[in-house]
Amino acid sequence: MNKILVLSQYYEPDITAASNRVADNVHFLRNNGYIVHVVTSTPHKNPSTKSSLDEVDTTRVWVPTVRRNWKVAYLVQYLAYIVGAFAAMCVLKLKGTRFTHIWATSPPISVAFAAFFAKTLFRAKLVFDIRDMWPQSIRDVGMAPENSLIYRVALRLEKEIYGNSAAITCVSNTMKEHIADFGGQNVTTVFNGPSSDDFETAYQLSQEIESDPDLFVYCGNIGKAQKVDRIIEAFAHAKKDTAMRSARLNLIGGGAELAQCQSLAMQLDITESVRFYGPLPKKEALKQMAGAGVLVVTLKPSLAFNSTIPSKVFDSLSLNRPILHNLTGEAAKILQLSEASIYSGLEDLDLLAGAFISVRKSQRNLLQLAMQNRSILEPEFLRETNGRKLFRLFSR
Repeated sequence: MNKILVLSQYYEPDITAASNRVADNVHFLRNNGYIVHVVTSTPHKNPSTKSSLDEVDTTRVWVPTVRRNWKVAYLVQYLAYIVGAFAAMCVLKLKGTRFTHIWATSPPISVAFAAFFAKTLFRAKLVFDIRDMWPQSIRDVGMAPENSLIYRVALRLEKEIYGNSAAITCVSNTMKEHIADFGGQNVTTVFNGPSSDDFETAYQLSQEIESDPDLFVYCGNIGKAQKVDRIIEAFAHAKKDTAMRSARLNLIGGGAELAQCQSLAMQLDITESVRFYGPLPKKEALKQMAGAGVLVVTLKPSLAFNSTIPSKVFDSLSLNRPILHNLTGEAAKILQLSEASIYSGLEDLDLLAGAFISVRKSQRNLLQLAMQNRSILEPEFLRETNGRKLFRLFSR
């Protein structure tokens, strides 16, 4: 019987794309006969400690919650997970627990330290999951310049990961090519699409909840990489047009830039039209998104981010709603398959505001075109299709 040790700093009930990805795949593996043990952190994105995967063994190690956007605070959190994971694995070893495979998921890339320790301790095959191109992404958001110690350590870790992994999973084909170019072997793309249950829930909600043509909804992390401040600025600018007089903007999610975005909305005097919901459980977030006239998906323009596909691309498509985005790379190619996706860059505020106005004026027509969005996801991007790729990896 194959036994898998999963190492992830993020796991449910945290409300993040990473925790959803890990939890869904753990559930899939468990249902297909694998024994899975998860070493993760205490919840730090959601106050609940209740997991829906109670049947899966889970060891939680304490990490501090980052309340301010300080580099040192994040480093302390990453270090706390590494130390706690080391201790948790030593306890498992003393109990005689054995594993055939380790699935470690990054970011943060510091999880690699725990992964290398686990590989040696349990003499197991390491499969490393890369969801974001660290160190390039932390460089591109300004957290670690190329001449910084953090960046150099992360760059060295990246090379060590490729050299020490029996296999690598990632979230896009573009990322797969990048990893292979830098020496990674046996690389498999495991897309971050919705589970069949979430896919069906999204369809039901899209049928039950009427699309409000005046409502724009952004759902996702509100951090440096998402540039949500530009959405708010462009929306405020667009509100000057008569077509946008009744328009509203709902922002769902939390993150390092949430407080700054709230302050920006106050400065622009649009608090009556902009509402911040904070992080919501998956089904509640889908409900809010289903009521949108237009869904908004953004990511800071960057070579590193060109290789990723935000999970909200898949959630947005599953709801059959028009999508306004600034994405490039592989994510843009997926959205181009929809006749109801509209691209606008973030750099020119007037052009972005014009895109808000344009999609508001044509929302009814776009909504009809969006009725085919769900077909783009089946079956290639669904979680179960991609879970079977993991199943094959862990069967070796």
